[in-house]
Amino acid sequence: METDNLMQDNALQTSNIELTTEAISYLEEIRKWSLFFAVIGFIGIGLMVILGIFIGRIFSNLGYPYANANFPTAFIGVIYIAMAVIYIFPVIYLYKFSISCKQAIRQKDHETMASAFKNLKSHFKYMGILMIIVLSMYAFAAFAFMTTQLLLH
Repeated sequence: METDNLMQDNALQTSNIELTTEAISYLEEIRKWSLFFAVIGFIGIGLMVILGIFIGRIFSNLGYPYANANFPTAFIGVIYIAMAVIYIFPVIYLYKFSISCKQAIRQKDHETMASAFKNLKSHFKYMGILMIIVLSMYAFAAFAFMTTQLLLH
């Protein structure tokens, strides 16, 4: 809702925001760091997928207590692959931001810069929602633990 009002206000204005050379240098530095984090993210995702595929064999080679007959090690592999799938989206958004920002700075293209910021917004929105989910899971786990402790005593 707030975004819609902001877009309408921007559509009515005729002036543009201009970036100083200092602001552009900051954006260039941010772009480089975001590319670094995106590349590290892609490497981490690749490692999680590889580990997810081979985790069952790794645990079975380690022997007891790691290879427990009551706990399927393939389940851990599925968790690793699921985490990789969940994490790929914010990494892609970050990578797209970096690439679009570089192109926008070189070509002085306002539309490409808007696309870059859209990807950056999507990255932070995704990470924020993911953080809310994780914190909610922690709160639920803590509540469940305290409830079971109270019921057992």
